[in-house]
Amino acid sequence: MDQQFIIDALDEEILSDDDFSNSDLDSDIVVESEHDTCTEESGLSSDENESSDQNYVGKDGTKWKAQLPPSNSRTRSHNLVTHLPGVKGVAKNSKTIIDSWQLFFPDEVISEIVNFTNIKIQKIREHFARVRDAKDTDIIEMKAIIGSLYLSGSLRSSHQNVCDLWRTDGLVGEYVTVDEMLESFRGKCRFRQYIANKPAKYGIKIFSLVDSRTFYTLNMEIYCGQQEERPYKVVNSGKEIVLRLIKPISKTGRNVTCDNWFTSVPLATELLKKYRITMVGTIRKNKREIPPNFCHTRGKIIQSNMFGFTKDMTLVSHVPKKSKIVLLLSTMHHDNAIDSNLNKPEIITFYNMTKGGVDVVDELKGNCSVARISHRWPLTIFYSLLNIAGIHSQLIYKVNNNCNINRREFLQILGKQLTMGYLQQRTNIKTLPIEVKRKIASILGEKYIEQSNAGPTREGRCYHCDRKKNRKTKTQCKNCENYICKEHTVTYCQKCCEDAQHSSDNSEY
Repeated sequence: MDQQFIIDALDEEILSDDDFSNSDLDSDIVVESEHDTCTEESGLSSDENESSDQNYVGKDGTKWKAQLPPSNSRTRSHNLVTHLPGVKGVAKNSKTIIDSWQLFFPDEVISEIVNFTNIKIQKIREHFARVRDAKDTDIIEMKAIIGSLYLSGSLRSSHQNVCDLWRTDGLVGEYVTVDEMLESFRGKCRFRQYIANKPAKYGIKIFSLVDSRTFYTLNMEIYCGQQEERPYKVVNSGKEIVLRLIKPISKTGRNVTCDNWFTSVPLATELLKKYRITMVGTIRKNKREIPPNFCHTRGKIIQSNMFGFTKDMTLVSHVPKKSKIVLLLSTMHHDNAIDSNLNKPEIITFYNMTKGGVDVVDELKGNCSVARISHRWPLTIFYSLLNIAGIHSQLIYKVNNNCNINRREFLQILGKQLTMGYLQQRTNIKTLPIEVKRKIASILGEKYIEQSNAGPTREGRCYHCDRKKNRKTKTQCKNCENYICKEHTVTYCQKCCEDAQHSSDNSEY
């Protein structure tokens, strides 16, 4: 699917009023009965109008000013993006599809995969009668397997039987998103998760940091559940997860958008002060920093707003529909600006514009997935990494070559290039059937050249006889080069052969 098409579709979706009222923001709202009357101009009751000059106070004593802070013509330092988006470093030299992909799976990584695969093969080799059924693999063969996965993904056949695939009958911008992915998995795994609002329902949860515009995944972390007291144990709170994920963009002036599971005032403060990163996100109404009157609908009309300000943060309470409240916190916005087109605060329209980065990556992965059905969770993670590498390499290739190539075409070319080395290696096998060699030569764009018969003629099994007869012969058909015995050989003189050939060349189809 074309990246620009997805971006446009996402923009149309997030700018609709109906989508906003039915979005995941509804999980942040408080439902109460509406009894008091409201004024049409401000959307607030008369008591709240009288106290508009007062400060709002949260349960823990946090003070929010009702009035805008003094205006400042200079852009705040934490809103200055110091690292401009785009392809950087060695990625600039990756002009081909295969080079772009190898940025994420270099030969060193493939070599490690080969080494561990061979260790596994050695352990199970004794169960095979023939040596050729359990031979060690190499980098060329491993790339061919990965290429085959990309080719099957481009055909959207991730759940198709492998045998059916061989049948012959027929970059980072200034806005990023933190959210969770769910890799579909129903095998045994102690940290398998159930998420009702995800298409797969059951799977392995991966927290991800994704660019909101290019959908480039910067960082990922598998959720392993409650861990034992060991050196690598980590805290799984929303704050700690975000702080670990944002390390690649620390002190770059970017903004992080996240939902209410991650958002908190302490996190927003630490991101701003320590890492120079702003944050915009929905926030749950049970946070102690939220003033009580921001969390109820009593005396408020639909589409009304209430703002609270501190030196570095803005809190907004919005009423999208009757008896519902949406709370958002921002360290990027410092005013009460309203989007005139949607009649919503700009904080909310910005959140809707940047919240879908991880969801779009999930969609791209699902459209042309390399995943196969497996009951081994490490293999599921490996498939996910291949899918993400396919997305990343396409982005880099498009930027470096200033071209537009759709995802399916890109993956097909990538898959073919990864299998080329193995195909060339196969042509050196002497016992390989001639028709297979011809097919490989056709795929490689080469002309098959028959080897010289200067040496002793090799025997072969008659192509037309039953295999049980095992009838060997040295005679080959001059046209198809299949071996034929005397029973299936017809003799023509040279003149008749030339006439038949001439008639075949002049025939119309």
